[in-house]
Amino acid sequence: MKCKSLAQATEEIFKYFDARGQKSIRLATPLGLGKPNQLLNSIYNRIKTDSTYSLDIFTALSLDLPEAKSDIEARFLGPFIEKQWGKDYPRLEYLKDLKRGGLPPHINLHEFYYNAGAFKQNAYMQQHYLSMNYTHVARSLKDSKVEVIVQLIAKRGDSYSLSGNTDLTLDVYDLLAAEGKTPFMVGVVHPDLAFLGADAEVEHDFFDLIVESPEVNHKLFAVPREALTEVDTLIGLHASQIIEDGGTLQIGIGSLSDSIVHALLLRQRDNQQYRKIAESFTPKEFREIDAIHRAPFQEGLYGTSEMVMDGFMHLRQAGILKRTVQDKDQS
Repeated sequence: MKCKSLAQATEEIFKYFDARGQKSIRLATPLGLGKPNQLLNSIYNRIKTDSTYSLDIFTALSLDLPEAKSDIEARFLGPFIEKQWGKDYPRLEYLKDLKRGGLPPHINLHEFYYNAGAFKQNAYMQQHYLSMNYTHVARSLKDSKVEVIVQLIAKRGDSYSLSGNTDLTLDVYDLLAAEGKTPFMVGVVHPDLAFLGADAEVEHDFFDLIVESPEVNHKLFAVPREALTEVDTLIGLHASQIIEDGGTLQIGIGSLSDSIVHALLLRQRDNQQYRKIAESFTPKEFREIDAIHRAPFQEGLYGTSEMVMDGFMHLRQAGILKRTVQDKDQS
């Protein structure tokens, strides 16, 4: 079913649970960018004012805007926030409530990944943190009896994509479906979300509800980038020399990841200059290591990460990220 508004989608979700005679809702939503904040806010606000329902939210990395603690911070943050996240970024209502006093007793939030240090002084978040390895998350969500999954998705023509939040959604769906407990699937289309193919591309009937509304057009959340320091740059340069052609690269978020990508791009695009720089900054002890690799990539690298950042895109465009692998169960 397609919905043209967030209000309609919210009503359909509650109709689904009401038809089952169920007042408890166990909802999962992807980490980071994959959250449809506006729909989550609509569901949360509905249940917040109606304690006949209960809500358990299972997620990770709930992103939020920085908040000023003084007048001078506010005067700096105002223009910065507008430039970085736009004027209308929909903050998560449950996060705002958590920071201002807490959630209603009939609503619980369970997260398995926080921004470092974000909730050091928040007793609720400390007590409800789910400590687990990323590879165990899908199993844990299955055991938590998740009933509905809501996710921001991309659209191209008549096709839909889970974009950068593919892994857990598909894994949880398959685990629940295998037990005959297929979750109620809700996709919210964002016009600017990147359309990824392969396993990320799904048919329309993968979803029970697809929301395509002009209300969903806010600027996507972007992590501010710090300038690379000299130390970051040299760490990336040294690390790039132990990355073997035909190998696998795992990088995540942050300046060190950016510095490694920058060094690899230089190694591929201007190898003569790369060798000159690498030699001039290589300590004597490092020169004696056998596993030094400075040649351009021929076979290329395979990329793996729980959070795919744009560095992989640049490596792909440069012809570095091109090695493929095949799952054993598909061979």
